[in-house]
Amino acid sequence: MHKLFEALDLPFGKYVLQQRLARCRDELLNPILSGLSIEQIAYHNGFNDAAHFSRRFRDCYGVSPRAYRKRESDA
Repeated sequence: MHKLFEALDLPFGKYVLQQRLARCRDELLNPILSGLSIEQIAYHNGFNDAAHFSRRFRDCYGVSPRAYRKRESDA
């Protein structure tokens, strides 16, 4: 599996992280899941540390998970 991703010039770990962050992003906007905290969404998607999740989310999307959820709900 790792060799396949190497051929695509995408480390497997980075791909997995991107997929987990994308699921979190989608869940932050899902009105059915609006009762879940950001930490619960992070844990549900495999992040064991809310601070680590928040840093990775900000690195990827340029905004904190809390600000992302608020900005999108205000729109």
